[in-house]
Amino acid sequence: VDKIKVTDQLRRLTATIGASTDASERSYDVKATLLNDYVLNLNIKYKDRKAWEVPDIVDEERRNLTKGTKTFGEYLFGISKDPTSFIISKPSDPEDTIFTVRGTELTFDDNYIKVKALLRAKSVYGIGERVGSDFELQGGAYTLFSRDEVSPLEDGKHPGKNLYGVHPFYMFRMADGSFGGVFVLNSNAMDIIVSVFNEENYEINHVAVGGIVDMFVIQSGPPKLIIQQYHELIGRPHLLPYWAFGNQQARYGYSTQKKLESVVAGYEGAKIPLDVMWIDIDYMDSLTPFTLDRKRYPAMQEFVGALHSKNIRFVPIVEAAVPVKRDNEAYSKGLEMRVFLRNKEGTQSKYDHVLGMVWPGYSTFVDFLHPNSTNYWTKMLNYLHTEIFPFDGIWLDMNEVTNFCDGECSLDGSSRKQLYVLDDDSVLLPYVPGHRYLQRKSLPFTAQHYSKEAGNFTEYNMHSLYGHYQMKATNQYFADKKQRPFIISRSTFAGSGRFGSHWLGDNKSQWPFLAHSIVGIYNFQMFGIPFTGADVCGFAGDSSIELCQRWYQLAAFYPFCRNHNDMNTTDQEPYINKNLVSTAKSALKLRYSLIRYLYTLHLDVAINGGVYFMPLFFEFVNDPEAFKRTQHSFMVGSALKVTPVLAQDVSQVTSYFPNSNWYSLDTGKKVMEYKKNAKSGKNITLPADFITINVHIRGGSIIPTQNSEAVMTTADLKKQRTDFIIALDHSNRAEGFVLFDDEVSINTVANNDYARIHLSYANTKIAFARTRGAVSYTHLRAHETGRNLVCRLLLEKKKKKKKKKQKKNNKKI
Repeated sequence: VDKIKVTDQLRRLTATIGASTDASERSYDVKATLLNDYVLNLNIKYKDRKAWEVPDIVDEERRNLTKGTKTFGEYLFGISKDPTSFIISKPSDPEDTIFTVRGTELTFDDNYIKVKALLRAKSVYGIGERVGSDFELQGGAYTLFSRDEVSPLEDGKHPGKNLYGVHPFYMFRMADGSFGGVFVLNSNAMDIIVSVFNEENYEINHVAVGGIVDMFVIQSGPPKLIIQQYHELIGRPHLLPYWAFGNQQARYGYSTQKKLESVVAGYEGAKIPLDVMWIDIDYMDSLTPFTLDRKRYPAMQEFVGALHSKNIRFVPIVEAAVPVKRDNEAYSKGLEMRVFLRNKEGTQSKYDHVLGMVWPGYSTFVDFLHPNSTNYWTKMLNYLHTEIFPFDGIWLDMNEVTNFCDGECSLDGSSRKQLYVLDDDSVLLPYVPGHRYLQRKSLPFTAQHYSKEAGNFTEYNMHSLYGHYQMKATNQYFADKKQRPFIISRSTFAGSGRFGSHWLGDNKSQWPFLAHSIVGIYNFQMFGIPFTGADVCGFAGDSSIELCQRWYQLAAFYPFCRNHNDMNTTDQEPYINKNLVSTAKSALKLRYSLIRYLYTLHLDVAINGGVYFMPLFFEFVNDPEAFKRTQHSFMVGSALKVTPVLAQDVSQVTSYFPNSNWYSLDTGKKVMEYKKNAKSGKNITLPADFITINVHIRGGSIIPTQNSEAVMTTADLKKQRTDFIIALDHSNRAEGFVLFDDEVSINTVANNDYARIHLSYANTKIAFARTRGAVSYTHLRAHETGRNLVCRLLLEKKKKKKKKKQKKNNKKI
């Protein structure tokens, strides 16, 4: 290391590293920047030539914030010369190094980057997308590369179990109970290999096949703070329309308009709430996007109009592939605007665009980096909206991007396996992440995306970003219409939460997938895409009635609640069986009674970043028991604890309750009392019937609620007043907040166009105060129909015998 220079008030460091190889002598530029008091960016790239860098995930504005007061000395970042090392220590103890990269463990070449970091940690969480029941990462290799696969269970072993999205972020817990985080900004195929040395030391190997070293290290604080700082880097989650939190129904196999009508009628007959009806690729003519089979769906405009008259929204699927058919509007318009992904010059092909194969046959794909692509995409979505049906949101699928050939298809339907293979005899890359053929079901890596600078914008570098840029273009479509976007995408990347949301893909109708879904939502909350859920009752395979009942009880608290299954499986709509009707109706009525609370939590995260569906230890970081069996109960916000049933033939469940006052949300009965000086709580056995869900409210909380008995859509909730439930802590106090906005505008957060109402209870009195936002309290009262607010006070157990006083405390405010 030489030429070390520290600038910007000791908050930016630059240096040069010289490295010798057998072929040449190379130099690298090093830049370390304190972006704020918590986040340090370590950036290493070639000094004399360019390498691929991921565009605009962390933009230059964020990279150059340098907000805060700490210097390198206070943050305790150091660089040493012999051997070259980068060291981050705890500010409270310079000898306590928490993140160390030594030069002997740093390799930087064109198609091979390896950064081995020593991490002082007790546990590690994150890295996705993956399926499994362990929120805490076990030792093993975790592969990151967008891939279409049906729910491979992560075991940390090769071949890689990577899925649709790429999120190279992990959070770690240190010995003193504080947390840190690491974000590795790299879109190339990568393995993050986790090795556990002992109870307080990990070795993390980051091995990528391209790009640069661009790492962000966050320290130190509680888990919520770490995640908020990560969201500041990649962008806070976008705000959804209020109706998105209602119940939703989809299926691959609603093959006629009559079938769609019968599903809606089934919901109405059973009096089960329904806010959104979805349609899969069934509606397309010959499975061709932006078309309609008018024989099977003769009057879709009228059907969707009838839904809208009932305040039910409609969301269709849109595939990534565009069929290569001259008479197809999407293809001819794309040729005219030259927006398709290009073959590398010199490729022997009939077409100058990439040729793949998906559901409609030979297909090509929009290059969402092309300057004409957003205009093209807007034209096609407008065509779908005006000529096919007036949709309210968009479902983006197969956008990893998926191809039924391995690389480019030839005209006889076979694949052209060109480069980047892993065979028994030869490896053309120095390392292949996942130890599997990377081009399987993918486009050719030589394909060129648009760029003003030729060379680096290849599919090899861009593959895992495809879904992200498609979400961005779709978000722009809604923004141009001044409509708050509702976008659900299968493939995502770090920062995609700015544009849309996600579902956990093709899960299975099996009991373990209940627990898998909880961990999946934990991860996507961290990844900045909080509005996530799994297909209720499972997508692949036949669901039993009991499994579906338990799934609805769990999904009542998913951020995104949608039933969806495959065409070759048994029916699983909630109205098909009287027992399922009873369970689903009671679960969904409870959800609807709490939608104001769920929406408040989501709006708060859109404003500040963070999470709201989380394991217990996010709220109880000093309780060692809260770190165990993290999928067996979870927190929704800081107030509600949910204990789902995750196994078959269960009549009771045992749930851990941290030390606090806890009350049953159903009965108001106190089930546990806070004990002074206790370091942990206790396990409580709870009944597990099919009607009542085990939901408990934490002492010291105030949450909003509404009467949902006669509610069929979220629009009906607007006719109901907002009441509040007050759960007292051991000091007979409580507090909470509620957020209101107009629920549809696109710039709500940017314009502070909301009202945040803080509520507090002490000495038998409740106080309201507007603490943030530009919306007046008058607007709030008008929005809530002007009715009085009512508070239900959960008293200390000993006071519940005094029935007269209890009635007095149910007073109108």
